[in-house]
This record gives sequence, structure tokens and C-alpha cells, in this order.
Amino acid sequence: MRQLLAAAALAVGCVASQPPAAAKPFTVEDLLQVETLGAAAFDPHGRHLVYEARDAYATASRFDSDRGVMHGLSRLRVVATDKPGPGRPLLAGDPAGVLLGDFSPSGDRLAVYRVIGPTWRLGVVTMSTGAVRWLPITPQGDTRGRALQWLDDRRLLVLDRPDGRGPLVLRQGSTFSRELTRRWEAAATGAGAHTAYGSGAHLGVRTRALNRLLLVDARTGDQDVMAHGEFIDLEVSPQGDRVALLQSGEDLQSQGEAPVRGPAGSETEATWLSILDLRTGETRRPCAACDVLPQLLAWSPSGQRLLVFTRGRHQLWTDGRFAEVDVKTGAVRVIGERVQPRFDLNPVTVWTAWMGETPLVFGRLASANAGRDDWFALADGAPRNLTSRLPPPSRSARVAGRDHLWVWAGDRAWRVRRFGDVIAAAPGLRVAALPDRRVGGGGRLARAPALWVAAQDASGKPSLTRLGAEGPTAAALGAPAGGAWEAAAPGGVLQRATDAHGVETLALSVGGRSNPTAAVNRGWAARDPPRIVQVRHPGPVGEPVVSWVFLPTGSPARGPAPLIVRAYPGATYPAPPQETPGRPEFYQNIRVLTGHGYAVLVPSLPNPTGGMTEPAQGLAERILAIVQAAIDAPELADKVDPTRMAIMGHSFGGYAAMITVAQTDCFAAAVSLNGVSDLVGYWSTIPQHLQLDSEIAYWSNWHTGVVERTQPEMGAPPWRDPARYIRNSPLFLADRIQTPLLLIHGAQDGLSAAQSEAMYSALFRQGKDALYVVYWGAMHAPSSPGDIRDVYAQTFRFLDAHFAGVSTGGVAPSASPGPASANGAPRPLSKPPRGCPRASPPRSGAPG
Repeated sequence: MRQLLAAAALAVGCVASQPPAAAKPFTVEDLLQVETLGAAAFDPHGRHLVYEARDAYATASRFDSDRGVMHGLSRLRVVATDKPGPGRPLLAGDPAGVLLGDFSPSGDRLAVYRVIGPTWRLGVVTMSTGAVRWLPITPQGDTRGRALQWLDDRRLLVLDRPDGRGPLVLRQGSTFSRELTRRWEAAATGAGAHTAYGSGAHLGVRTRALNRLLLVDARTGDQDVMAHGEFIDLEVSPQGDRVALLQSGEDLQSQGEAPVRGPAGSETEATWLSILDLRTGETRRPCAACDVLPQLLAWSPSGQRLLVFTRGRHQLWTDGRFAEVDVKTGAVRVIGERVQPRFDLNPVTVWTAWMGETPLVFGRLASANAGRDDWFALADGAPRNLTSRLPPPSRSARVAGRDHLWVWAGDRAWRVRRFGDVIAAAPGLRVAALPDRRVGGGGRLARAPALWVAAQDASGKPSLTRLGAEGPTAAALGAPAGGAWEAAAPGGVLQRATDAHGVETLALSVGGRSNPTAAVNRGWAARDPPRIVQVRHPGPVGEPVVSWVFLPTGSPARGPAPLIVRAYPGATYPAPPQETPGRPEFYQNIRVLTGHGYAVLVPSLPNPTGGMTEPAQGLAERILAIVQAAIDAPELADKVDPTRMAIMGHSFGGYAAMITVAQTDCFAAAVSLNGVSDLVGYWSTIPQHLQLDSEIAYWSNWHTGVVERTQPEMGAPPWRDPARYIRNSPLFLADRIQTPLLLIHGAQDGLSAAQSEAMYSALFRQGKDALYVVYWGAMHAPSSPGDIRDVYAQTFRFLDAHFAGVSTGGVAPSASPGPASANGAPRPLSKPPRGCPRASPPRSGAPG
């Protein structure tokens, strides 16, 4: 949602204006002082807005929780919507490390979480006083679903870890230092230490842990244990008398060469459903043989039925079925067999709603081989298409009432009645708040009670309308003037915006007037923002695509800037790429790169038709064609130097950098950050930090699925198509690499540092220019300020030396030997940009 208008705002005007003359270049020290704004929410009645304001990153006391460092910097702020203005501390003493939870139904209480090293604790805030009661409860926090839900203003249900084990995001960065030290000591003292994994008949050997469902009295802190299990999610019925629980079932293992990931799902364990009657304590487990899709757990308005999506043992999700559970009897009825739902993959998601007691599904008739997706009512008898008379409807922007459905289609909201009557609302300007959000940061979708739409009234004046189950309600607050719409409530609209300098703001709009609420990174206003230039070019099948060049600004340049190509296969950028709010980008940060004087090209590299099945094929040619388009753009005339180019990438972007320099010598240098060099090694890796945490299930199955179905879509295991793995792996093309290569990797990364080690060893074996730097405390990106500083120091020193034509030492580049017998990868004839004398055609005998 927050990206909806922010991206549009950035796209207005392809070239940003010049900053004030007094501005200074943006440096890594500026980046380390980044402040962020985290989660934000209105209470259910719109009286209060609460948001997370995070201190400067470098002020953290420790940096060994990876992304969890940001959580430890969070402080809660509150604003009364009837007195909009800057937020004030919610809690006495304004402690750091406090995260926003859920409001009680009245909004009088708020659940919060206090970060304590690698774990956290639950607290309940009384909103009228700011007093907080901290409870001896460690909420389940693996992000797969809810950890907490209010029953009423006094009672709440919590999934608790009695062993005090915190969520993965807080503990994974310190797993090595905590667990390895303990296990080494156990082995050294003779006690022994090991981790066991099994397959087939031995699948059940790994360690598993139970948690429990607690009923908590928020006023007294009293707790009752309602159930024990391996619970991962909960959903209370509308009447509050029952709770549906999802829990981890048997470990999943692919059979033979059946698909992994994709239509098979990203789950490593089956998911079992149980329903607990909170009045009697009775538990039912309907459909004991079913694996339940974790992304759907939807009660009917009466609370008498529960909609789920199930599959049988070893089935794909695409072969699954919708099912209604009768909560009184536990009977399960398969429904909607004539409708093929629209599946979104990774995670597998289906889109549903309830119109009264009638379930609705987004998809198409199973008998239709083509056509569009629509909303179908799964009443008794044939499924009824509710939206066939509308423009193509949204799968997510919808909310249903007792006898109607509000859905966004075309440029407006439409009201569709149960029997097919269609009524159009006023033309909309934009959807203000989508009715779905991810529960607990995980995959499951929760339904919000309303869809907020900015529309025009009869006089043409913008107004905000709430489309709820009871019908449309015009809100007397007007529409905000701009910015990303973060959330809407009867009391106001929350806007989030980030300007060209990186100053991020929150504003509470009431009556159409925007009231400043929070601002972070104010000092960045005195730092040069890059100048952004749009580059248009054709995509893989000739479709129009847009890439972006970021130019250094500020003091006059001495000449055209060196060009860094920051590539990531499969990524497209209809608007200039920007950081996800609250998650600063410490690797290959565009502001830091342009602040050093580089121009940065971020190319759009959409997958070809049919997917990324041959990711190496023609990659350099595609990238160089975009470079050529950039050089030819009038706005970039004499702004970039094609004789001083480097390619850089992180993760799969690091893969792209290595593949590209195996296919062309056009670049003066290349940088791979936590990149992939060997697809077989990537396919087979069990992340080391998870080997120390076997409770996390069989991630070997997860990694094989990533390679076969996601990135880079090999489509089969290595033994079935070894040639495809070889010809698409940079390691097996190392004899063709002439470009100096900087390899950077985090030692604790789940994408193993062995990937960079393998490429370094291959280049070392040939006496070629390479530098490998490993950061011992880093995971998939560095989190320690010292590591972040050194990454940029190493990168700038390496690139500047090679841009200047000066070797960093070692043996001069040798002629590439002939390809090995197994190396038949295509090296297409690259079409270098003008002024790029380093480009070279394929070697004689190598397939093009």
C-alpha cells in the first residue's frame, strides 16, 4: 500500500531538479545514521495513531541480530487524532526496543512487545494512562501467522513459547556465537554435540518443540493454559466462542522427482487444523488427513463455518480443494470443484471472501482453458460469476457484506449484489487502504472490515469514502493532497512520504489538512540527492521497458562519471527503485555510490516468456543493450563514461555480475556481493545457522525448491539435467572471466559463503585478478557498522583502481584457456556500447 503513491510520485518527472549548492555528497557515515519509521496503526475507533520511531542505526548497543537490529531501536509514539501534531512517547521513560502489537476491540488497550536480546516479552498498555503491564510470556514469533488475538477488551489469546525462545528474526544473527560456543564447549569437555537430519524412514529424527495457547487476563495478568501443540497461527471466531488453530504437522519431503516449491508450496511441514471450543475446552481436528494451506483461515460471519483450502498427502496445492468445516459437528464438505482458483505462488495464496454465509472465490471455471479471473459465489448448485459484467476486477481490493460485494474494477469501486445486480460507485481516484494485510508478517491474509476509496463528489471535489459491509459511508475528512496512504480510519488518514533527499515523514490528514506527525533523517536534507534519468528500451519480446540511471550531483564533475550497472535478473522497475520503508539498504546503496561520484544504472531485466529457465543465456547482451540505450539518451549525453564501467550485484544480482563478465570483457571490474556461482552447490546447501537450529525443519527441501522453481528455475534436480546446471553456473565459466572480480560474502549467510569461495578458488587457480573478503558477523547483508564501512572502502578502492587502469597487484590477467569438455555454455556476440573497446566476440569454437 505504501508503495502505491510513493512510486507514482517519484515517477513524476524523469529528471530530478538540482539540489541546493550548499549540499554535500552522501557518505557511508550518513547511511549509518539512518533513522526509520516502522509499523503504524490506528485504534479501531480512530481515536489514536500509534507508530514506531527508530533511533539512528549506529546507536544500537549490539549488531548481532541481523534485521532484528532495527527492532531494538524502536520506540512507540502516539497521536490523538482530534489533536493532530507531532507524536509523543506512549510509554513512561520512552524505552527502546518496544514494538507495536494489536489493539483491543475498543482501542483502550494495546499489546506490545519488548525486545530483550535474542528474545522478546509481551506487554499490555492502557492507552488512557500509558501504563504497561509486562507479562512473563514469550509470544510465538516465526512470522507464519498470528501470535496473539483479542477476545474482548479484557482477554486475549496468545501463542506462548514456555522455553523463552524468541522469534527467528531476533535470534538468527547470534546463532553462531551462542550455539557454536556452547557446542564446542560440550565437545571439548567430552559431552559431545551433534545435529541429526533424516530422510525417508529417518525423517522424524530432528528436534521439535511445543508451545502453548494461553488465555490471558489483561487487567490482572492471570493466565490459563488452553492447549499444547506446535501452533503457528490462530483465528478467533466472530462470536469469540471458538478459535481455529493451525499447527505444524509432519515434515514434508518431495517424492521421487515431483515438483518442489512453486505449486508444491514453500512449506517444509504439513499444516494441521484444529478447532477449540473456548467454552467447553473441547478440541476437534476436522480432516485429520488434510494438509491445510496456511494462507487461508476464514470464518463465516455467523461463526458456524470455516473456509479452508486443503490438499492430500503428497499433492500439489494446484490439485487442492476448498472445504467448509461445520464447527459444531466437525464435518468437512468440499466445495467449488468447478472453479479453478487464482494461485499466487511463493507463498501459495488463494483469494476469498464471505458474502453473508456464501463463500466467494477469485478464479475461473475449471472448464475454461483461458480467459480472465472473476469473483464466483459458491452457493449450492453451479458457481455464479458475480463480476463478469465489470472490467477485470481486483483480487485483493474488495470487501463483502451480507448480500453484496464491493470490488475495485477499472477506475472505480463497484457494488455487486448476490443475484448479479451491479451498481457503480463514483469514479475513484485511487484505493486508499487495501482490505488485506499479512498476519504476523507471514503469509496468511487477514481481512479488514472496509475498503477506503478516494473519489470525487458531484462538484468534483475529492472526498474519502469508506466502503464497508454495511454500505458506503462518506468520511468528513477529505482526501489528502499527496504521499503514500499508509492507513485510514474514521479519525484521519495516515500519509507516509520520502523526499528526494531521503527525509521520511508521517503526516496525519484530517479534514483534508495534512498535519506533520514525524520526520526522520532531517540531516539528509543537506546531502546531495542523485539526479534520476529514465531510460526507455525494449524488453525480451520487444515490449516497452524502463530502466533508471542515477547521476551524482553537487560539485561540478571533472568529466563523465564512471558507470556502475546494478543488475538483478527478473526485476523490473516501472518507477525508480527505492528502499523498502524501515529497511535501509546497506549493500550497494545508490546514495552512497552516487555520493562517491559514480553514475548507477539499474536495468529492468524482466524474465522472458516461459520464465527464467536459462538465466545465463544472452544476459550480457541484454545488459549491454540497455547500457547502449542509456548512452544514447539525450539527458545522459557526456554524463557517463562507457570506457569506465563496472557491474555489481547482490545475491542473484551477484550471480548476474559473474555471468556477465563470463560473456563479455566490456567491464573494467565486477563486484559480487553474497552471489551465487554454483547452482548445484546452491541447490544442495543447508544453511549453517539452521544446522544449529534444527527446529526450523528441513530447509534443504526449501533450497532445492528455490533453485528448481524460483531462482533460477532450473526445473529439475541436477542429476536430471546436469548440463543445464553447468552452462548456467558462473563457476563452470571461470576460464572465460578476464574482468577483475571483487567477491564479498557474509560468513553466516544462508546462501553459503562457499559460493564466493568456489569462484575465488577458480580464479586463483588461473592466476586471475580477484579479491575475496569474508565478513564473519554478517548474514545475507552486513549489519555491523564496521563491516558496512569496510564493504564500501573495499569496493571503492577496488573499482577506482581498475577504473584508473591500475592493477591492484598480483599476476596480470592471462589469456583465457579453451573451454573444458563440460563447458558448452553459450557466449553470445555482445553488442558493446560505443566507446567500449573491452568487449570481445565469442572464442572460436564456442557456441553463440
